[in-house]
Amino acid sequence: MALLGITVGALALLVGLSVLDGTEEDQATVSAESTPRRRTTESLRRESLGMAAAVPPAGTATLAEAPDAGPADAAPEDAGPAVEETAAALAPPPAPETRKVAFLPDRVEPSQLMPRSTDERSVRQLVADGRQSLESLDLSQAEEAFREALVRSPNRAEALAGLSFVYWERRQDQDAKRYAARALDANGREALAHLVLGLIATHENDRAAAQKSYETYLRLEPRGYYAKDVRASLETLR
Repeated sequence: MALLGITVGALALLVGLSVLDGTEEDQATVSAESTPRRRTTESLRRESLGMAAAVPPAGTATLAEAPDAGPADAAPEDAGPAVEETAAALAPPPAPETRKVAFLPDRVEPSQLMPRSTDERSVRQLVADGRQSLESLDLSQAEEAFREALVRSPNRAEALAGLSFVYWERRQDQDAKRYAARALDANGREALAHLVLGLIATHENDRAAAQKSYETYLRLEPRGYYAKDVRASLETLR
């Protein structure tokens, strides 16, 4: 019986040692399996973010917190030209070059391109030149000056009246009357136009119309170049 008790005790001891060895092996297996699993998960996570797989320190949680996304990944360098080409293709077409000079008529005098302030001074000078040429009976120069003034100022009464006098001197009474009427439409106080109408009325033997026109001329231009001759003509009409 004593021998049987020793044998049973020995068997129990052997069984206990065997169980203990099995437990240690199971724990080692679990520890060995958990470490590679943590590395693989972390490595895949880092690779998906384009980062180097670093070994986390022992004792960290199996699933680490996801890092901040941060700024968006920059485009690869090779994509530079492609991106520029795409942007150029999508960009709106350039606007046509703006013309710096407005369209002009086929026939235009250089004086038409001058500023208004310069035009006003030049028109006055042209009218004065035309009157001077008219008084010296240089009809061609007078006509040129008056027409140039009308190019710059189409309704200039002094220039229209000057042309009417040119036509009167050339015995073109209808043109003279037409330009005199235009001058008075622009300015009813244009003295030279009244003088031309008085001369035409005298030529047509319309004494009343001639007298009225002469009196108007003298009232508007009492010291004018033609005033002395007009007074003499007016005396014969009374």
